[in-house]
Amino acid sequence: MKVNKAIMRIQKKTVRDLV
Repeated sequence: MKVNKAIMRIQKKTVRDLV
């Protein structure tokens, strides 16, 4: 599940961008 890891990384980056 490489896609899942990529999504998690993107989501984490998005959260940081929102903060």
